[in-house]
Amino acid sequence: MRRTLGTYSMDFWELFLRETLQNSWDAATGDRPVHFCVDGWRLTAAQLQSLRLLLPGADLDAPDLRVLTVTDTGTRGLGGPTRADRVGEDDPRDFVDLIRNIGRHPDKGFAGGTYGYGKAVLFEASNIGTVVMFTRVRTTTGVQCRLIGMSLTDPYRSERRQYTGRHWWGIPDNDVGVEPVTGPTAERMARELGLTRLPEDNTGTCIMVIAPRTEQERLAEVIAVMADTATRYAWANVVAQGDHGPGLGLQFTSDGTRIDLPDPGTDARLRYFVEAHRYCRAVFQGAAEEPPWPWTVQEIVGSRPEQRLGVLAWRTYQAATSGNHARPPAEIALLRRPGLVVEYRTVAADPVRARHQRRVHRRPRTR
Repeated sequence: MRRTLGTYSMDFWELFLRETLQNSWDAATGDRPVHFCVDGWRLTAAQLQSLRLLLPGADLDAPDLRVLTVTDTGTRGLGGPTRADRVGEDDPRDFVDLIRNIGRHPDKGFAGGTYGYGKAVLFEASNIGTVVMFTRVRTTTGVQCRLIGMSLTDPYRSERRQYTGRHWWGIPDNDVGVEPVTGPTAERMARELGLTRLPEDNTGTCIMVIAPRTEQERLAEVIAVMADTATRYAWANVVAQGDHGPGLGLQFTSDGTRIDLPDPGTDARLRYFVEAHRYCRAVFQGAAEEPPWPWTVQEIVGSRPEQRLGVLAWRTYQAATSGNHARPPAEIALLRRPGLVVEYRTVAADPVRARHQRRVHRRPRTR
């Protein structure tokens, strides 16, 4: 499971944010906006005692134990059976895919979370490889909440038996070892742990990372990095879409203090991307209106077979004013269908303009 992460080029906490936000967005119900919250704080004495009752035997003796939680609402939660050996043709398998299984089921295709990448990042985020999952889902019998603890350690032997190093905490079960705590008991235990972001009338999921892998005094900085990453990664869903409001709400707090997020529509870097995205979206919606200068919008059409691959919108800068030939920053944002940025790429200088500038700056010859 740990090897699924492999090597990555970005900061770990940027990766953590992108993976958890992607999973939350994929779980959207579609009938309401998704709210995504990240909170970090030092556990109170009462919360620490409740955590020790839930996770007996876990390494929870560190002084001033801190936690990091990721909560999404407006999502369907971790539904389906709680046992991996229970199957149904139309049953969702979100719970067992995240809590029980490793790898890819052939029926799942290549959807987000296919290979357990997002699962591995949760355990890597904890110094003790331990997380607590609380989710509320709709079932055929009504709303149900589930609470379970998970840990990933190195494999080990005990009394001549080999163990994989995967652990669960919940209700003991003779068949599968542990089942999640459910019902009012799960609701009460979640509140005692401080998992209060998930209102009782909402479905969704809250993940608590125990002892985040950073110095305690730097947890606030880590959350600030994730807040900035979320804005750069998900701005297309944070702004209003035509007649519809934003599809995604973001909130980040550290020890109860809310971190302010930039407005993508006015941010110096993002506002042009927001405008470009609006023109691209109009093309997908069938609008034929030409964008105003200096904007250009072009469909990208492939052949063999002929099909629309995407839309590109770009803004042309006016020539620099006299005496100022500095090239303004130029980059392109690549987005995929859910409206999340895959990556940013620097745009190479225009070779025609570069040649012109070299002629302007060329010094006259002297004898």
